[in-house]
Amino acid sequence: AVGQNVFLQNTGAATNITAASSAGAIFNLLSNGTISSTVAGTVGATDLNLTSTTGGFALSGNVTAPNSSTLSAQNNIIGTNFAATLTSTSVALTSTAGSIGDLAGNSRLNLNATNVSANAGAAGQNVFLSNGKATTINVASGAGATFNVLSTGLFNLNAVTSGTNVVLATATGSNAGVNIGANSNASASIAINANGSGNIARTAVGATLTAPGVSLTSGTGNIGANGTPILTATSSLTVSTTGGSVFVDNNSANLAIAASSGANMFDVRSNGNVSTTGVISATDVVLRSTLNNGNIDAGATIQATASLALQTHGSGNVSQSAGVFQAASLDLRSTTGSFGLSKNALDTDVQNIAANTGGAGN
Repeated sequence: AVGQNVFLQNTGAATNITAASSAGAIFNLLSNGTISSTVAGTVGATDLNLTSTTGGFALSGNVTAPNSSTLSAQNNIIGTNFAATLTSTSVALTSTAGSIGDLAGNSRLNLNATNVSANAGAAGQNVFLSNGKATTINVASGAGATFNVLSTGLFNLNAVTSGTNVVLATATGSNAGVNIGANSNASASIAINANGSGNIARTAVGATLTAPGVSLTSGTGNIGANGTPILTATSSLTVSTTGGSVFVDNNSANLAIAASSGANMFDVRSNGNVSTTGVISATDVVLRSTLNNGNIDAGATIQATASLALQTHGSGNVSQSAGVFQAASLDLRSTTGSFGLSKNALDTDVQNIAANTGGAGN
């Protein structure tokens, strides 16, 4: 009945829900062991709270709670055993010693929620989720190893995420974007993937992606915007879109840009030395070292169908260890640095060149 609650505690070894169960308001189940259910064992309430103090979850029945669903376990909430869908405005998942979703990510936990948080912070544990609508991470979430969330609609990162590897993506065919409104921190890598025409945008001042490696990919959308670039703190960057522009502002002592592309503008600046390790291509390419005396070294060809600009400050040099600068126009700027070396001149394939430095040059 409306407004009525269910509060249960089972001290046995495990709890198995075999028939439809519900409450008009709160459904709260505390189990000493694993909580499981059959397909017929659906659970419904306005607010749902399921807790396994020493076990995990193996639910086959759908869980529906219009307001909130909170699942807490000591052990795994494994996707291969979790055939049900959790439908709720807000879903909060916690495993203190296990994973949420299977290790390979082939059988994610299925959600249909607006607000999502998930934490499996023990060493080596993972989070693999799939959400069937627009997704907002609104509470700090993370994993001891991989944190991987796939959204069918627009992905809003509004709270900090963390892990060894962090992957935030929108589903194939969704054309949904990713909005970065909070920091994401990873000890190895961060990958942000927007499907189709979905954009990757920064929606909060200072929201930064921090990891040794950062990958930003959109099918045909924009990655960052002029005035609101994607903020990164990484030593290795890969960026790709076949239909939009790229604007990234990096903060690290050394940045290596792997093979990357943009359809229109490709603008990457870094507060440190900048190098390239793979081909970069776009209509217009701008690489800038904003650090005083920071250098730019090209280790592969840079292709710009219109303009290519390479800019350093102070005594920062522009050099080329491999590849060719290909563009209709090439603009080289440094306060007092050199462009190329006497024994290693810049290899260019351009129609127009402008080179400006206050230094003696090589």
